[in-house]
Amino acid sequence: MMKLSCKDIDSEEDCHFEATGNTTKEVASKMMKHAKEAHADKLEAMGMSDADLMKMFESKVHA
Repeated sequence: MMKLSCKDIDSEEDCHFEATGNTTKEVASKMMKHAKEAHADKLEAMGMSDADLMKMFESKVHA
């Protein structure tokens, strides 16, 4: 099982969401959906494209 939490992205984040799945892409997609719903302001401030965000999320997924 692969996973990625908001704390994996930003250690100072107070969100306890954790995306899980069988593949890196599945986990990153779940994180993208959550981030767009719960952290839209932070994503906008980062100024990254969806493709760049997915690459970043995929790089941080772990077992």
